[in-house]
Amino acid sequence: MNNSNPKQPIRILMIIPRIDIYQGGPSYAVINLCRALANQGIEVTLFTAEPTGEIPLRTDSKYKTEYFPLSFPKRYSNSNALVKAIFQNKTRYDIIHIHNLWNIITTRSALAAQKLNIPYVITSQGMLSAWQRGFSQFHKELYFKLFDRKIIRRAAFIHFLNEHEAINSNRLLNGCSQRIIPNGIWPSEFKELKPVEFRERNGLDNKPLVAFLGRLHPIKRLDLQCGAFEILADKFPQLNWLFIGPDYGMAAEITKILTQAKLRDRAFLTGMLSGKDRLSALSAANVYCHTSSHEGHSIAITEALAAGKPCVVTNQCHFDDIETSQAGFIVEPDPKSIADAIEQILTSPDRARTMGDNAKALSTEKYSWDAVGKAMIKEYQSILNNL
Repeated sequence: MNNSNPKQPIRILMIIPRIDIYQGGPSYAVINLCRALANQGIEVTLFTAEPTGEIPLRTDSKYKTEYFPLSFPKRYSNSNALVKAIFQNKTRYDIIHIHNLWNIITTRSALAAQKLNIPYVITSQGMLSAWQRGFSQFHKELYFKLFDRKIIRRAAFIHFLNEHEAINSNRLLNGCSQRIIPNGIWPSEFKELKPVEFRERNGLDNKPLVAFLGRLHPIKRLDLQCGAFEILADKFPQLNWLFIGPDYGMAAEITKILTQAKLRDRAFLTGMLSGKDRLSALSAANVYCHTSSHEGHSIAITEALAAGKPCVVTNQCHFDDIETSQAGFIVEPDPKSIADAIEQILTSPDRARTMGDNAKALSTEKYSWDAVGKAMIKEYQSILNNL
Protein backbone atom coordinates (compact mmCIF):
# COMPACT_ATOMS: atom_id res chain seq x y z
CA MET A 1 0.00 0.00 0.00
CA ASN A 2 1.39 3.41 -0.91
CA ASN A 3 2.35 5.79 1.83
CA SER A 4 0.12 8.87 2.15
CA ASN A 5 0.87 9.50 5.82
CA PRO A 6 3.26 12.48 6.11
CA LYS A 7 4.52 11.13 9.45
CA GLN A 8 5.93 8.02 7.76
CA PRO A 9 9.06 8.24 5.62
CA ILE A 10 8.36 8.34 1.90
CA ARG A 11 9.99 5.46 0.03
CA ILE A 12 11.52 6.43 -3.32
CA LEU A 13 12.99 4.19 -5.98
CA MET A 14 15.37 6.29 -8.08
CA ILE A 15 16.30 4.89 -11.51
CA ILE A 16 18.94 6.09 -13.97
CA PRO A 17 20.33 3.94 -16.81
CA ARG A 18 23.93 4.45 -15.75
CA ILE A 19 26.02 6.27 -13.16
CA ASP A 20 29.21 7.31 -14.89
CA ILE A 21 31.82 9.86 -13.83
CA TYR A 22 32.42 10.71 -17.49
CA GLN A 23 28.77 11.35 -18.41
CA GLY A 24 28.56 14.79 -16.81
CA GLY A 25 25.65 16.48 -15.05
CA PRO A 26 22.86 13.86 -14.90
CA SER A 27 24.96 11.34 -12.96
CA TYR A 28 26.10 13.96 -10.46
CA ALA A 29 22.55 15.29 -10.14
CA VAL A 30 21.00 11.92 -9.39
CA ILE A 31 23.42 10.83 -6.69
CA ASN A 32 23.24 14.23 -5.00
CA LEU A 33 19.45 14.29 -5.14
CA CYS A 34 19.46 10.85 -3.49
CA ARG A 35 21.78 12.17 -0.80
CA ALA A 36 19.66 15.30 -0.25
CA LEU A 37 16.48 13.23 0.11
CA ALA A 38 18.14 10.72 2.47
CA ASN A 39 19.44 13.57 4.62
CA GLN A 40 15.84 14.62 5.18
CA GLY A 41 14.55 11.22 6.21
CA ILE A 42 13.38 9.83 2.87
CA GLU A 43 14.05 6.13 2.24
CA VAL A 44 15.89 6.09 -1.08
CA THR A 45 17.00 3.17 -3.22
CA LEU A 46 18.93 3.78 -6.44
CA PHE A 47 18.75 1.27 -9.30
CA THR A 48 21.24 1.58 -12.15
CA ALA A 49 23.14 -0.59 -14.60
CA GLU A 50 26.60 -1.89 -13.81
CA PRO A 51 29.40 0.35 -15.11
CA THR A 52 30.84 -0.74 -18.44
CA GLY A 53 34.51 -0.08 -17.75
CA GLU A 54 34.30 3.57 -16.68
CA ILE A 55 34.79 4.55 -13.04
CA PRO A 56 31.39 4.93 -11.34
CA LEU A 57 30.70 7.92 -9.17
CA ARG A 58 30.86 7.35 -5.44
CA THR A 59 27.39 6.87 -4.01
CA ASP A 60 26.38 7.55 -0.43
CA SER A 61 25.86 5.06 2.41
CA LYS A 62 22.78 7.01 3.52
CA TYR A 63 20.81 5.40 0.71
CA LYS A 64 20.96 2.01 -0.96
CA THR A 65 22.47 1.55 -4.43
CA GLU A 66 21.94 -1.59 -6.50
CA TYR A 67 23.77 -2.26 -9.78
CA PHE A 68 22.31 -4.60 -12.42
CA PRO A 69 23.89 -6.28 -15.44
CA LEU A 70 22.93 -5.09 -18.91
CA SER A 71 20.96 -7.39 -21.23
CA PHE A 72 20.54 -7.51 -24.99
CA PRO A 73 20.39 -5.00 -26.62
CA LYS A 74 23.05 -3.46 -24.34
CA ARG A 75 23.64 -0.55 -26.70
CA TYR A 76 20.21 0.86 -25.84
CA SER A 77 20.48 0.43 -22.07
CA ASN A 78 18.42 -2.64 -21.34
CA SER A 79 18.53 -4.59 -18.09
CA ASN A 80 16.16 -7.50 -17.53
CA ALA A 81 17.50 -7.90 -13.99
CA LEU A 82 16.71 -4.28 -13.08
CA VAL A 83 13.12 -4.55 -14.31
CA LYS A 84 12.69 -7.90 -12.55
CA ALA A 85 13.85 -6.27 -9.30
CA ILE A 86 11.16 -3.60 -9.61
CA PHE A 87 8.47 -6.31 -9.67
CA GLN A 88 10.11 -8.33 -6.89
CA ASN A 89 10.19 -5.28 -4.59
CA LYS A 90 6.86 -3.77 -5.62
CA THR A 91 5.63 -3.17 -2.06
CA ARG A 92 8.80 -1.34 -0.98
CA TYR A 93 8.29 1.89 -2.93
CA ASP A 94 5.72 4.67 -2.83
CA ILE A 95 7.03 6.52 -5.90
CA ILE A 96 9.41 5.63 -8.72
CA HIS A 97 11.53 8.53 -9.98
CA ILE A 98 13.04 7.87 -13.42
CA HIS A 99 15.82 9.90 -15.05
CA ASN A 100 16.55 10.29 -18.79
CA LEU A 101 14.65 9.24 -21.89
CA TRP A 102 15.25 7.30 -25.11
CA ASN A 103 16.54 4.14 -23.50
CA ILE A 104 14.98 0.81 -22.68
CA ILE A 105 15.59 0.94 -18.92
CA THR A 106 13.57 4.17 -18.71
CA THR A 107 10.73 2.82 -20.84
CA ARG A 108 10.48 -0.57 -19.13
CA SER A 109 10.70 0.99 -15.65
CA ALA A 110 7.80 3.32 -16.42
CA LEU A 111 5.75 0.47 -17.88
CA ALA A 112 6.47 -1.59 -14.76
CA ALA A 113 5.30 1.28 -12.55
CA GLN A 114 2.08 1.49 -14.57
CA LYS A 115 1.45 -2.23 -14.24
CA LEU A 116 2.11 -2.13 -10.49
CA ASN A 117 0.02 1.02 -10.06
CA ILE A 118 2.94 2.91 -8.51
CA PRO A 119 3.04 6.64 -9.37
CA TYR A 120 6.16 7.66 -11.22
CA VAL A 121 8.01 10.87 -12.02
CA ILE A 122 10.28 11.48 -15.02
CA THR A 123 13.21 13.89 -15.04
CA SER A 124 14.09 14.51 -18.68
CA GLN A 125 17.58 15.91 -17.87
CA GLY A 126 17.24 18.41 -20.73
CA MET A 127 16.61 15.72 -23.34
CA LEU A 128 13.10 16.76 -24.35
CA SER A 129 14.05 20.41 -24.75
CA ALA A 130 17.18 19.69 -26.78
CA TRP A 131 15.37 17.29 -29.12
CA GLN A 132 12.30 19.52 -29.44
CA ARG A 133 14.50 22.22 -30.96
CA GLY A 134 15.16 20.12 -34.05
CA PHE A 135 13.37 16.77 -34.28
CA SER A 136 16.42 15.94 -36.38
CA GLN A 137 17.07 12.37 -35.24
CA PHE A 138 14.67 9.94 -36.91
CA HIS A 139 15.29 7.08 -34.48
CA LYS A 140 14.46 9.31 -31.50
CA GLU A 141 11.28 10.56 -33.14
CA LEU A 142 10.20 6.98 -33.84
CA TYR A 143 11.05 5.84 -30.32
CA PHE A 144 9.17 8.80 -28.87
CA LYS A 145 6.03 8.03 -30.86
CA LEU A 146 6.12 4.34 -30.00
CA PHE A 147 7.09 4.51 -26.32
CA ASP A 148 8.16 7.74 -24.61
CA ARG A 149 5.07 9.77 -25.51
CA LYS A 150 2.90 7.20 -23.71
CA ILE A 151 5.02 6.98 -20.59
CA ILE A 152 5.36 10.77 -20.36
CA ARG A 153 1.61 11.29 -20.52
CA ARG A 154 0.96 8.83 -17.68
CA ALA A 155 3.64 10.25 -15.35
CA ALA A 156 2.55 11.96 -12.13
CA PHE A 157 4.62 14.88 -13.37
CA ILE A 158 7.59 15.69 -15.57
CA HIS A 159 10.45 17.32 -13.72
CA PHE A 160 12.31 20.11 -15.51
CA LEU A 161 15.41 21.95 -14.35
CA ASN A 162 14.40 25.44 -15.48
CA GLU A 163 11.50 27.31 -17.02
CA HIS A 164 13.04 27.49 -20.48
CA GLU A 165 13.37 23.70 -20.63
CA ALA A 166 9.72 23.32 -19.62
CA ILE A 167 8.46 25.84 -22.20
CA ASN A 168 10.61 24.35 -24.94
CA SER A 169 9.25 20.87 -24.18
CA ASN A 170 5.60 21.83 -23.82
CA ARG A 171 4.56 20.65 -27.27
CA LEU A 172 5.49 17.10 -26.32
CA LEU A 173 3.65 16.98 -22.99
CA ASN A 174 0.01 17.12 -24.14
CA GLY A 175 -1.11 18.64 -20.85
CA CYS A 176 1.01 16.47 -18.57
CA SER A 177 1.69 18.07 -15.19
CA GLN A 178 5.16 19.55 -14.79
CA ARG A 179 7.37 20.86 -11.99
CA ILE A 180 10.48 23.05 -12.14
CA ILE A 181 13.20 22.30 -9.59
CA PRO A 182 16.88 23.08 -10.36
CA ASN A 183 20.02 21.12 -9.64
CA GLY A 184 22.08 22.12 -6.62
CA ILE A 185 25.42 22.23 -4.84
CA TRP A 186 26.66 21.45 -1.32
CA PRO A 187 27.95 24.75 0.11
CA SER A 188 30.19 22.86 2.57
CA GLU A 189 32.23 21.46 -0.34
CA PHE A 190 33.39 24.95 -1.25
CA LYS A 191 35.11 25.62 2.04
CA GLU A 192 38.87 25.31 2.38
CA LEU A 193 39.58 25.11 -1.34
CA LYS A 194 43.20 25.68 -2.35
CA PRO A 195 43.41 27.94 -5.42
CA VAL A 196 46.90 29.12 -4.47
CA GLU A 197 48.26 25.57 -4.62
CA PHE A 198 46.78 25.05 -8.08
CA ARG A 199 48.25 28.33 -9.30
CA GLU A 200 51.69 27.63 -7.86
CA ARG A 201 51.74 24.10 -9.23
CA ASN A 202 51.01 25.40 -12.73
CA GLY A 203 53.25 28.49 -12.63
CA LEU A 204 50.32 30.90 -12.79
CA ASP A 205 51.30 33.22 -9.92
CA ASN A 206 48.94 36.21 -10.20
CA LYS A 207 48.20 35.83 -13.91
CA PRO A 208 44.55 36.29 -14.92
CA LEU A 209 42.78 33.00 -15.57
CA VAL A 210 39.50 32.10 -17.28
CA ALA A 211 38.08 28.62 -16.60
CA PHE A 212 35.61 26.21 -18.15
CA LEU A 213 34.37 23.06 -16.38
CA GLY A 214 32.68 20.17 -18.16
CA ARG A 215 33.06 17.60 -20.90
CA LEU A 216 35.18 18.78 -23.83
CA HIS A 217 32.32 18.04 -26.23
CA PRO A 218 31.21 19.87 -29.40
CA ILE A 219 27.90 20.84 -27.72
CA LYS A 220 29.89 22.99 -25.26
CA ARG A 221 31.04 25.24 -28.16
CA LEU A 222 34.55 25.62 -26.79
CA ASP A 223 35.60 26.96 -30.19
CA LEU A 224 33.84 30.18 -29.11
CA GLN A 225 36.03 30.35 -26.02
CA CYS A 226 39.14 29.81 -28.13
CA GLY A 227 38.01 32.69 -30.35
CA ALA A 228 37.48 34.92 -27.32
CA PHE A 229 40.95 33.97 -26.06
CA GLU A 230 42.46 35.10 -29.38
CA ILE A 231 40.68 38.46 -29.11
CA LEU A 232 41.87 39.02 -25.53
CA ALA A 233 45.38 37.64 -25.87
CA ASP A 234 47.13 40.87 -26.88
CA LYS A 235 45.22 43.06 -24.40
CA PHE A 236 46.07 40.65 -21.58
CA PRO A 237 49.47 39.13 -22.39
CA GLN A 238 49.48 37.20 -19.11
CA LEU A 239 45.98 35.72 -19.62
CA ASN A 240 45.64 31.94 -19.36
CA TRP A 241 42.67 29.67 -20.10
CA LEU A 242 41.73 26.54 -18.18
CA PHE A 243 39.67 23.65 -19.59
CA ILE A 244 38.68 21.21 -16.80
CA GLY A 245 37.07 17.97 -17.91
CA PRO A 246 37.36 14.74 -19.91
CA ASP A 247 37.80 14.79 -23.67
CA TYR A 248 34.66 14.06 -25.68
CA GLY A 249 36.04 14.98 -29.09
CA MET A 250 37.06 18.62 -28.60
CA ALA A 251 40.54 18.44 -27.08
CA ALA A 252 42.27 18.03 -30.45
CA GLU A 253 40.34 20.94 -31.96
CA ILE A 254 41.11 23.19 -28.99
CA THR A 255 44.78 22.29 -29.26
CA LYS A 256 44.77 22.95 -33.02
CA ILE A 257 43.06 26.36 -32.73
CA LEU A 258 45.25 27.57 -29.90
CA THR A 259 48.44 26.25 -31.50
CA GLN A 260 47.67 28.15 -34.71
CA ALA A 261 46.99 31.26 -32.61
CA LYS A 262 50.28 30.71 -30.70
CA LEU A 263 48.37 30.43 -27.44
CA ARG A 264 48.80 26.73 -26.66
CA ASP A 265 51.39 27.42 -23.96
CA ARG A 266 48.85 29.65 -22.19
CA ALA A 267 46.10 27.01 -22.06
CA PHE A 268 45.64 24.15 -19.59
CA LEU A 269 43.67 21.02 -20.48
CA THR A 270 43.56 19.17 -17.17
CA GLY A 271 41.53 16.14 -18.21
CA MET A 272 39.12 14.64 -15.71
CA LEU A 273 39.36 16.08 -12.19
CA SER A 274 37.05 15.17 -9.33
CA GLY A 275 36.27 16.19 -5.78
CA LYS A 276 38.43 18.84 -4.18
CA ASP A 277 40.88 18.78 -7.11
CA ARG A 278 38.14 19.90 -9.50
CA LEU A 279 36.79 22.59 -7.21
CA SER A 280 40.26 23.88 -6.27
CA ALA A 281 41.13 24.25 -9.96
CA LEU A 282 37.83 26.06 -10.52
CA SER A 283 38.44 28.36 -7.56
CA ALA A 284 41.79 29.44 -9.04
CA ALA A 285 40.04 31.27 -11.90
CA ASN A 286 39.25 34.97 -12.09
CA VAL A 287 36.32 34.38 -14.45
CA TYR A 288 34.18 31.36 -15.28
CA CYS A 289 33.01 30.94 -18.90
CA HIS A 290 30.33 28.56 -20.21
CA THR A 291 29.27 28.53 -23.87
CA SER A 292 27.10 25.46 -24.46
CA SER A 293 24.66 25.41 -27.36
CA HIS A 294 22.14 23.94 -24.90
CA GLU A 295 21.89 23.33 -21.14
CA GLY A 296 19.10 22.24 -18.81
CA HIS A 297 20.48 23.44 -15.51
CA SER A 298 24.26 23.30 -15.57
CA ILE A 299 25.88 21.90 -12.43
CA ALA A 300 29.20 23.31 -13.62
CA ILE A 301 27.81 26.85 -13.70
CA THR A 302 26.22 26.32 -10.29
CA GLU A 303 29.57 25.16 -8.91
CA ALA A 304 31.28 28.22 -10.39
CA LEU A 305 28.74 30.44 -8.61
CA ALA A 306 29.34 28.58 -5.35
CA ALA A 307 33.08 29.12 -5.79
CA GLY A 308 32.40 32.86 -5.99
CA LYS A 309 33.38 33.27 -9.64
CA PRO A 310 31.99 36.05 -11.85
CA CYS A 311 30.38 34.17 -14.74
CA VAL A 312 30.22 34.84 -18.47
CA VAL A 313 27.58 32.54 -19.91
CA THR A 314 25.96 32.41 -23.34
CA ASN A 315 22.21 32.88 -23.54
CA GLN A 316 21.72 29.32 -24.81
CA CYS A 317 22.69 28.06 -21.34
CA HIS A 318 19.43 29.52 -19.96
CA PHE A 319 20.81 30.68 -16.62
CA ASP A 320 19.18 34.09 -16.36
CA ASP A 321 19.74 34.32 -12.59
CA ILE A 322 23.36 35.21 -13.28
CA GLU A 323 22.39 38.55 -14.77
CA THR A 324 19.41 39.32 -12.52
CA SER A 325 21.59 38.66 -9.46
CA GLN A 326 24.48 40.67 -10.95
CA ALA A 327 26.76 37.67 -10.68
CA GLY A 328 28.10 38.04 -14.22
CA PHE A 329 27.00 38.51 -17.81
CA ILE A 330 24.67 36.66 -20.18
CA VAL A 331 26.02 37.14 -23.71
CA GLU A 332 25.40 36.20 -27.33
CA PRO A 333 27.19 33.04 -28.52
CA ASP A 334 29.98 34.74 -30.44
CA PRO A 335 33.67 35.27 -29.54
CA LYS A 336 33.51 39.08 -29.43
CA SER A 337 30.57 39.24 -27.04
CA ILE A 338 32.27 36.68 -24.79
CA ALA A 339 35.58 38.55 -24.92
CA ASP A 340 33.98 41.94 -24.20
CA ALA A 341 32.26 40.60 -21.07
CA ILE A 342 35.43 38.93 -19.79
CA GLU A 343 37.38 42.16 -20.40
CA GLN A 344 34.89 44.14 -18.31
CA ILE A 345 35.47 41.77 -15.39
CA LEU A 346 39.25 41.61 -15.70
CA THR A 347 39.59 45.41 -15.87
CA SER A 348 37.24 46.13 -12.94
CA PRO A 349 38.51 44.41 -9.77
CA ASP A 350 35.87 45.98 -7.51
CA ARG A 351 33.06 44.98 -9.84
CA ALA A 352 34.51 41.49 -10.16
CA ARG A 353 34.63 41.16 -6.38
CA THR A 354 30.98 42.23 -6.06
CA MET A 355 29.94 39.81 -8.78
CA GLY A 356 31.77 37.02 -6.99
CA ASP A 357 30.01 37.80 -3.72
CA ASN A 358 26.65 37.88 -5.52
CA ALA A 359 27.46 34.56 -7.18
CA LYS A 360 28.15 32.84 -3.87
CA ALA A 361 24.99 34.29 -2.29
CA LEU A 362 22.86 33.14 -5.24
CA SER A 363 24.19 29.59 -5.07
CA THR A 364 23.65 29.29 -1.32
CA GLU A 365 20.17 30.81 -1.21
CA LYS A 366 18.64 29.18 -4.28
CA TYR A 367 20.76 26.25 -5.40
CA SER A 368 21.74 24.27 -2.33
CA TRP A 369 20.89 20.56 -2.47
CA ASP A 370 19.05 20.93 0.85
CA ALA A 371 16.65 23.40 -0.78
CA VAL A 372 16.30 21.17 -3.84
CA GLY A 373 15.56 18.14 -1.67
CA LYS A 374 12.87 19.96 0.30
CA ALA A 375 11.19 21.14 -2.90
CA MET A 376 11.18 17.60 -4.33
CA ILE A 377 9.79 16.09 -1.11
CA LYS A 378 6.93 18.59 -1.21
CA GLU A 379 6.05 17.38 -4.71
CA TYR A 380 6.30 13.71 -3.73
CA GLN A 381 3.97 14.27 -0.80
CA SER A 382 1.51 16.05 -3.06
CA ILE A 383 1.38 12.96 -5.30
CA LEU A 384 0.70 10.67 -2.35
CA ASN A 385 -1.92 12.99 -0.87
CA ASN A 386 -3.88 12.83 -4.12
CA LEU A 387 -3.91 9.05 -4.51
